Amino acid sequence: MHKEIVHVHIVRRSIVLIVLLVLSVAGCGSDGSRNTTGSSSDALTWLGLVDGRTLTYFQIDSLVTLDPSYQLTVTQSTFDISISGSGDDWVINRPQKPGINLKLGSNSALINGFWHFGTTSTLTYFAQPIIVMPRYPIINKTWSGFTPFYVGDSGNQSIPFYIANFGFYFDKTFKGVETVLVTAGEFDANRFDVLLYANEFDTAPVAEISEFYVPSIGIVKKVMRGGGLTRTLVLIDSP
Repeated sequence: MHKEIVHVHIVRRSIVLIVLLVLSVAGCGSDGSRNTTGSSSDALTWLGLVDGRTLTYFQIDSLVTLDPSYQLTVTQSTFDISISGSGDDWVINRPQKPGINLKLGSNSALINGFWHFGTTSTLTYFAQPIIVMPRYPIINKTWSGFTPFYVGDSGNQSIPFYIANFGFYFDKTFKGVETVLVTAGEFDANRFDVLLYANEFDTAPVAEISEFYVPSIGIVKKVMRGGGLTRTLVLIDSP
């Protein structure tokens, strides 16, 4: 079973200082009120697809190891997600990561392939597109699928990245609207829970993910837990 979810370069930090940093810059909207747009019914607006948009995220990785003794190590970073496209065709990209090729249908948002940005940019299509979310999600309804491996310079790779989880089988469930507080402000966000599996016959997930989407903005928070790693991603500035 493939247990390795991400590669983490471990740098010792004080988790207390990092948590204080996040809380100290967190707040509400520009007028001090909570963003209450999470109840918008059309999920295609929850992806925040705007041509030329850049979203900046703060990421904290907390890794627990038990051998030879208990140890908690933390890393932190910031990075940008760029969005481009129009109509039904979109690309979500982060430098040094696979580009997500997104197709909007009448009933759902689909990942229909990925971009490899190397010496030349190439687009690889999937034979079976993956449903990111139905257009009108039903609370507690689950759908399943498999996101093919990302094929990079070093061969097939399993990479959880933004709204794609390359190389994993998954179950995904819409959980409804939940209030979240992140660096960019306080939002009523639409929550999806995702279970990742190394193969289709596994009953125990190798990772669990919670994603929080806000209409016209996109993901404002994402938390992944698996293999001793907890990765928390929060939006820094509201576009």
